[in-house]
Amino acid sequence: GTRPSPPNPAFRPWSIEVDAGGLWLGGIDFGSAAAELTANGSPPADYPLFRTASQLRAGPAYEGRIGVRLTRAIGVEGAFQYARLPLETRISGDVEDAPSLTASNDLRRYIVEVSGVLHLTRYRMGRNGSPFLLGGAGYVRELDERQALAETGGLYHAGGGFKYLFSERTHGLIKGFGLRADARIYFRQGGFELENGDPLRRFVAGGASLLVAF
Repeated sequence: GTRPSPPNPAFRPWSIEVDAGGLWLGGIDFGSAAAELTANGSPPADYPLFRTASQLRAGPAYEGRIGVRLTRAIGVEGAFQYARLPLETRISGDVEDAPSLTASNDLRRYIVEVSGVLHLTRYRMGRNGSPFLLGGAGYVRELDERQALAETGGLYHAGGGFKYLFSERTHGLIKGFGLRADARIYFRQGGFELENGDPLRRFVAGGASLLVAF
């Protein structure tokens, strides 16, 4: 079988990694709804006034992350993420034949999350690269552009990626510089929502960051 490679100085147990970079966040489709008026009659009937369809558009996010290797293979990470995403609502099917229109409102999203990381030390990507898996949970806070409406919730994520060192050294405070890239799937419950009951919403994310190891 393949023997694990000896640990890089930058990736030894109890080493610290600091990452800073960007993500591309997928959007969320909130579905459509009808605004109806209950008309008089026997039996009463719903009279449609117009329809709305809302979605949170995809967009960029900024992320900072700090992690600690507990062993060669296992680590923990904490991260902070900020994004400003357009929330769009399309209004159509007006009973008075008014033209359709789209209203937009920027939504500011703040995420704090904690992840467990499994480094696949048996596998290498070039001389200084190694893949990893991660999963965890976090807290999300979302505000509209006027900061008049604030909603909070929880989220869960899972994904994987790789880390690659461009340079490393055995002495000094900084043990290495490199690149981290990963993709994740998120499940969000709470936050901004148009339906009752806080349904579980799904979105994806992927990005890259610069890595500094201590």
